[in-house]
Amino acid sequence: MNKADIKGIDASVLGQIMAAQNMIFVLPSTKRITEFFAKLLTTVPGVEACRVCLGNSFSQEGTFNNKVCDECENSLGTGDEIFTISKKSKCKLEDLPDAYGFTLETIDHRFGFFIFRIGQADFFELYKPFINNLGNFVALSLENRLQKSNLQNTRDELEYRVKERTRELTEVNVHLEKEVDVRKRTQKKLQQSEEQFRFLFETMAQGVVVQDAKSKILEANDAACEILGLSRDQLLGKSTYDPQWKLIHEDGSPLYPEEMPSNIALRTCKPVVEVLIGAYIPDKNIYHWILTSSTPKFNDGESKPSLTLTTFTNITEHKLVEQERLDHLRFFECLDQINRAIQGSYNYEQMMSDVLDVVLSAFNCDRAFLMYPCDPKTALWKIPMERNKPEYPGVSDLKLEIPMDRDVAETLRILLSSDGPVQFGPGTSYPLPEDVSEHFGFKCFMSTAIYPKTGKPWQFGIHQCSHARNWTAEEERLFQEIGRRVADSMSSLIAYRDLQESEQRYRMVFENSPVSIWEEDFSEVKFLFDKLKKEGITNIERYFSQHLETVQQCIDLIKIVDVNLSALALHEASSKKELMTNLASTFTLDSSDTFREELISLWNGHTEMTADATVKTLSGNFRDVTVYVSVCPGYEGSLKKVLVSLVDITKRKQAESALIQSEAGLKEAQRLGRLGSWDWDAITDTITWSKEYYRIYGFDPAQHPPGYEEHLKAYTPESAARLDVAVKENMESGKPYVLDLELARTDGTQRWVTARSETKRDSNGNVVGLRGTAQDITERKLGEEEIRKLNQELESRVIERTTQLEAVNKELEAFSFSVSHDLRAPLRSIDGFSQALLEDYHDKIEEEGKNYLQRIRSAAQRMAQLIDDLLSLSRIGRSEINIQQVDLSKIVQQIADDLHANEPDRKVNFIIQKSIIVQGDSHLLRIVLENLIGNAWKFTSKHPTARIEFGVKLQKEISVYFVRDDGAGFDMRYTQKLFGAFQRLHTISEFPGTGIGLATVQRIIHRHAGKVWAEGEVEKGGSFYFTIPQSVI
Repeated sequence: MNKADIKGIDASVLGQIMAAQNMIFVLPSTKRITEFFAKLLTTVPGVEACRVCLGNSFSQEGTFNNKVCDECENSLGTGDEIFTISKKSKCKLEDLPDAYGFTLETIDHRFGFFIFRIGQADFFELYKPFINNLGNFVALSLENRLQKSNLQNTRDELEYRVKERTRELTEVNVHLEKEVDVRKRTQKKLQQSEEQFRFLFETMAQGVVVQDAKSKILEANDAACEILGLSRDQLLGKSTYDPQWKLIHEDGSPLYPEEMPSNIALRTCKPVVEVLIGAYIPDKNIYHWILTSSTPKFNDGESKPSLTLTTFTNITEHKLVEQERLDHLRFFECLDQINRAIQGSYNYEQMMSDVLDVVLSAFNCDRAFLMYPCDPKTALWKIPMERNKPEYPGVSDLKLEIPMDRDVAETLRILLSSDGPVQFGPGTSYPLPEDVSEHFGFKCFMSTAIYPKTGKPWQFGIHQCSHARNWTAEEERLFQEIGRRVADSMSSLIAYRDLQESEQRYRMVFENSPVSIWEEDFSEVKFLFDKLKKEGITNIERYFSQHLETVQQCIDLIKIVDVNLSALALHEASSKKELMTNLASTFTLDSSDTFREELISLWNGHTEMTADATVKTLSGNFRDVTVYVSVCPGYEGSLKKVLVSLVDITKRKQAESALIQSEAGLKEAQRLGRLGSWDWDAITDTITWSKEYYRIYGFDPAQHPPGYEEHLKAYTPESAARLDVAVKENMESGKPYVLDLELARTDGTQRWVTARSETKRDSNGNVVGLRGTAQDITERKLGEEEIRKLNQELESRVIERTTQLEAVNKELEAFSFSVSHDLRAPLRSIDGFSQALLEDYHDKIEEEGKNYLQRIRSAAQRMAQLIDDLLSLSRIGRSEINIQQVDLSKIVQQIADDLHANEPDRKVNFIIQKSIIVQGDSHLLRIVLENLIGNAWKFTSKHPTARIEFGVKLQKEISVYFVRDDGAGFDMRYTQKLFGAFQRLHTISEFPGTGIGLATVQRIIHRHAGKVWAEGEVEKGGSFYFTIPQSVI
């Protein structure tokens, strides 16, 4: 807007528009507001009619040539309340060609419309920015009034302020009207109008900025400078593209220059209404929240705006109040959700899971957890409960128990020393625990120690993994309150769970106890006892004797609450119903007497009683039982819960009877086994001998056992000395003894005994006596002497036979050498002369003769190889075994390498299991493996490709080693021939060999105390197995 445009404005009209902003405060209802503004806005030049609609109220000045409002008017209610309308609502009058509409709305609500019928558009255009500004102010005022009506605690104060403000505004309005009238009569109307405009421009509460088509600021009032936090020098001449400006959207994201309302208005040529912007104020280090509107201004005949008029309304206070209200609302909503989660389940794990779900959502974090224990001194910590976003798995997903480290321990110490939540990470006072944060990928976290009433403290915390973050004080307060409620709920649920577990344990013990248990209610009996006491009865035993029916009455008054399975078994009942139905039949005279003793005990205030009785089962069998009566704690005054246990002692009674018979049998057994026993009580210094003990030592059973010194004289001096040493050591250290001793009986007969003794100790471990036995071993000693003589004779025979065998072995070795030498000489001659004939007379001998000579040579060479193999087999049987650690895998690899080197064209794949270690003779085991691997190599030679495998497997916890191939194989019907000398399953023309190799393998394995066997199938290969025990002699 240029100065020429401003000069065309009627100052009195503009003054009324400006003053009308204050009138909104004195108008008590929407009806009065619509009436006031309908009259006021009709006075604007260019306006022929004006209709103001606010909620359910409307007023109109002038006429509109249409009936479109009738339907809308009929649907409106009555009253002075402030009603809002839908954000999507639109006034149909705006569609008329000569109409202009302005929507009265804020960010949150839409209140209504200013609708104008325009006569002269040029005049109206001059006042349109101020009318828009007035409309914005009216909408904000209505929004403010609506918000204030919701704040009940400030209603009285606000009403007082409105009255005061109304009085002041009335005075100001009167003053302004007089001043306008005076100015109308002056010839300097335009100059005074300009001054009035400038005054209003500078003093109005709203900020106003005028910018040219290039966004350069031409004018800015003081309110704009205050709201934007900039001086006039910083504003004038600058554009919205100035990088010094720090502006943000409502969500905190940067507001870029092209997003400024003025630039949008210039670019789109349309007004931009009520955009909420945050402007950073450096001096105060805060953001002002500004409601901004921008209107483009066009010169005559131009399609592009030449100016924009931008207004700023500071709603920071309203924003803060609203934010505080939302924070309080969020605080209570979150706590309500937490309470619902806590109250929604009695299951401890489910409740905590639901609570953590709420925390995860409320704080928009990546992980919420409970860690136990919050104790820096513990060795391990774990996460019993955790909720997290899928992309950030935690400790409970990995099922880990993590050792305590220094950083975590320090974190826990900080939490335990703090009264509330503590934040860790960038921008806080505490660093992250390095290893844990790196392992689980969180950038920051907030945590607090919570204290259930039982057990150690817990750690309650949340992680932010996607980015670093600082939580607000309000969020800390919410987190602390949640932690407090979690601790309280944990205490309650732990107590509830413990109670449930206790009840379950009781029921489990009750139902599964091997003892018959009856849960009974004696409260009616207690009521009868109290009645009798009031009647003066003091001796209940005498009363029962005089009134036998009272005992039966007590039986009838008792309620059987429950019985366990052992009670059914004891009474041979198939169900509780059967037992209860036939309960009377289980009583015997003995059990009735016991019940009477039970009643007497309860009368006298005793809570426990024990007695033996006899009961009868439903099958008619009798059972001896011990009855235990116990009043449960807490029920001593009412006797409402009494446990009666019946322990079946039938077998014990039978055992006691059998014991008496057994003692008699024991005495007879001692006599027959010639075993006497004795017992010495150190406390009373008394000694007891059995009858057999008297007989063995030749003492008179009618006499008292002799003392220790006298008893030693019953042995030979050498045996007495040995016994004395053993007895003293037995007394001092408690070491028992077993000695073979020779007696020196007075009748002169030779006797030997095996004496045994051990100490007797009390519960504190003190020696309180000795006990022992003496067994007559005279016949055994005489037999041992006879055996010793036979052993001496046998040893001499063994030595003699060993000498003979050594001589025979030497003769066999000499014979083997002689046979080897004597047989090899003619074989070498046969082979040599046959070769000479083939070489020297090859041209004189026919082909058939040459063939015969070649066959003679092959037979001689095969015979020589056979002799060598026989000698090797013989040596293996006689050689000494040198046991050491042997790496079989390494030996097999060496053999395989040698075979490949000798026949590089063969395609054989060796599969060798690594690190197979055994204890054995390295040389002999190499011979075993050379034979087995060599056979596998030989019997796979007919196949283009082959596979040979060496390994070990467990079979009945025994290591079984194997060599397996996929070669010619063999028929399992002939497997018994495999390990015999000279036994072959293939012809020499098929596969060469002497048939000694597997016999050699078997002999070596047997010398290692192992076993060897084979499995195979024709043309599917063979497998040879052997074992080598780890203890080889």
